[in-house]
Order: sequence, then C-alpha cells, then structure tokens
Amino acid sequence: MADSPGPALGALRIATPNDILRVGIVSTCSFRYSPLFDWERCYHETYPEDTLLSYRQELVEQIKDPKCIVLVASDKYDPEEADKSIAIIPPDNGWEAPAAGDEVIVGFACWKLEPGSKRQGQFKNNAGVYPILPPNQNRDQNADHMRRFSALSKSAHERHFHGMAEMDQVAVHPAYWRRGHGTALVKWGMELARIDQVGQGVSAAKMGEKLYAELGFRIVERIGLDGDEVTPQGVSTAMMVYDPRG
Repeated sequence: MADSPGPALGALRIATPNDILRVGIVSTCSFRYSPLFDWERCYHETYPEDTLLSYRQELVEQIKDPKCIVLVASDKYDPEEADKSIAIIPPDNGWEAPAAGDEVIVGFACWKLEPGSKRQGQFKNNAGVYPILPPNQNRDQNADHMRRFSALSKSAHERHFHGMAEMDQVAVHPAYWRRGHGTALVKWGMELARIDQVGQGVSAAKMGEKLYAELGFRIVERIGLDGDEVTPQGVSTAMMVYDPRG
C-alpha cells in the first residue's frame, strides 16, 4: 500500500456494499444519455430490470476489486428525481428511497489503478452487506454491438492508455446535474494522478468530453462505428489523456 494518503475526499466518500442498489439507479439514469448506452443497450425500454441489474453487478465487482477505486457524491434527495431522467427504473427494485431532503447518493466514479500500483486495496470500505443479486439475462443488450465496440475500444486502450490509470466511469443522476458533483469526482482522480505522477486515460462520450477538456485532458483519438438498422446514429467516443508530467 502507498505511503501517501492520497487526495482529501472532502464531500466525497468511498463506496461500500450498502451503496450498490442506489448507485445502480444513478448509473442507469445517468448513462441513459450516453450514445454508447443507445448502441449497447438498444432494448432498455423493454427490459429495464436487466439494465439496472447489470450496473449493480458491475459495481459489486468494482468494489471488491483491489485495483479499482469507487467514490460516491451525495446531495439532498429529490422525490421527483425519477421524472428527471428518460431512463426506466422498475418501481420494485430493492432500493428504499429516503425522505425528501435527506442525504442520498447522486453521483459516483470508478478508477482503475495503473499496473503495479502501490495503492491497490487502499481506498476500500467493505463495511455493510453485499446485496443478493439474481443472474442477469442481459436482454437489454445488443450482443453484436457490444462485441464490436468492445474490440474497438480495447484496441484504442492498448494504443493510448498503456501503463496508465483509467477513469473507468463517472456518472451523476440528471436530477442533480450542474451542482459540481461530476467535476468534484473528476478532479479527485486528477489530483491522485498528480500526486502519484501517473498518466490517466478516459474514454469520453460527447457530454463528458467538454468537462474533461476544460479540466486538462487532451484528445488523442476518436473512435466510432457506423450506424445500422438498429441504431442508425452509430456511436463514437473520444480517447482522452491527462498527464501531470507534462
């Protein structure tokens, strides 16, 4: 484990198993606005329960993985938040909403540490209970779209992010946009990169690209796939890098 404590968390905190049900909702509601969501999860409206389950299962693995850091941001709960996202959240999904105005998770971010990082396992809090999640049929996903973009993305990652840490995901529920939560999460990761003098890569959709660029990331390549009869608009993302070493 590293000698340095890392950046101050401030209003952020380390994710725990108890956060998984809520963060799955935040992920679904936020990523629904990403072109990659439209490309990979073409059938979300028919099988929204599979989408939510997928993000929850992914978060379980991220929290357990010593090579990942997962932080969350909180705000006052808006009881009308479901009406402020085009994502579909099944009503009986296992998460119990708090009272209006109570603190609730509204954003999260996940970073993958660079190979050989001494910080593996440093930012972890396993207090709480992992939810029991059923197997996922992934009926919301287009398997061909997933396979094709995964291959494209993997190749780009190998070209540009070799030896770097990665900002794997960042999401804020739309009901709480423009309050600085996403910026705070991204800046924390950048400060960690600065302290450790390690480059950091991110694959950014159009919405996030502007934020990353303003904070100091630069585009190294754009990747994309042409549309088809299922998703005519296709998909594209920007491969971006922040290097505190200049």
